[in-house]
Amino acid sequence: MSQSHTAFDPAAPQEVSTLELFFDLVYVFAISMLAQHLASDVSWRGVLETALLSLTVFTIWAFTTYESTMVLSRARGTRWALLVVMLLGLVMNASIPGAFGESPWSFVVPMLVIQLGRPALTRAFDVYAALRRHREAMIVWALVSAVPWIIGALSAPDARLWWWLGAVAIDVLGMRLRHPMPGRSADDLADLGFDAPHQVERTRLFLLICLGEAIVQAGIGIAGAPQHLEHLAGGVLAMLTIVCLWYLFFGAAQDAIGTFLETQSASVTQLRLGELATNGQQVLVLAFVAFAVGTERVVHEPAERLGQGPTALLFGGVAVAVGAYALFLHHLTGHVVVPLVVGAAVLVAAGGIAANLPLPGLTSMTLLLLISATTALAFGRVATHLAVPVAD
Repeated sequence: MSQSHTAFDPAAPQEVSTLELFFDLVYVFAISMLAQHLASDVSWRGVLETALLSLTVFTIWAFTTYESTMVLSRARGTRWALLVVMLLGLVMNASIPGAFGESPWSFVVPMLVIQLGRPALTRAFDVYAALRRHREAMIVWALVSAVPWIIGALSAPDARLWWWLGAVAIDVLGMRLRHPMPGRSADDLADLGFDAPHQVERTRLFLLICLGEAIVQAGIGIAGAPQHLEHLAGGVLAMLTIVCLWYLFFGAAQDAIGTFLETQSASVTQLRLGELATNGQQVLVLAFVAFAVGTERVVHEPAERLGQGPTALLFGGVAVAVGAYALFLHHLTGHVVVPLVVGAAVLVAAGGIAANLPLPGLTSMTLLLLISATTALAFGRVATHLAVPVAD
């Protein structure tokens, strides 16, 4: 084993570094760009384009956080790679609004450089032979998906959407299946050492930064006309809804989940635990983008009818966040968290009803807050039981 491979232990406990949090800021910026893209076209096509771009951006974020947890923030001589990916990511994320317009290459080129260059660099420092083979498989999958990415960039916007959907499907499928190749099993990675607590904490801190970005957007909405009570009310209602989301993810169950991770998680492999947290983050990003677009419409036009599209995004965003959290907790603990499941269902139903009624934005936001607060309080009452193992 070379000296570079003995300089660090990829499974040793390590706190989330300031460099990793610094890196995440570029991807919080992506949420603003995705919301801007969706707000410009609140239609099924706009939703599909935004979902495609979001999955692309946050698949890259997910790959990079894995490699940071195992190598890039540990091995001497590789931390600069995070700064390079950060710079390329800034260009890519800034190009989101024009990706389906006149600037597809400024989105595609940095994305492909990251997808091909990052695993090639990481491979040189991997401790485990199985991981070095995995990096090689990642590069092969990235080369395959590069074909529809490039064809899509060369195509007209209508055709571009379908080529890029195929490319995203390859990238996401590869991540979910751990990039299988002939003669290699994805199970080779199952027993490798992995610092799952670091990965889970990384995703939690990223989620907290995302909530901070939502607060900034609510504040900007208020700053536009703070002297108007309706605009002020819209921003305050949005802020209170964000507080409910914070309580769900960080307040109610934090101690219970921490206890479970320490004492009851033997049935969940460390790598699988990291995958659950990181893959769930991609869904939460879509939820926050939808919520941000609906909130912006409410704060800027509080007395106007919200409309079907923004109403669906407003309620649907929170519903997806709550539902994804319920699914994560079920996979983690084996419990069906009834308040979260019921809350997500009520949000979907209420959003469907509100979308077909002539309700002003403030009324819709008030209804959303009431359901969110009720769900959060009900969840708080059962959260302490999550660390109790499910009976066989």
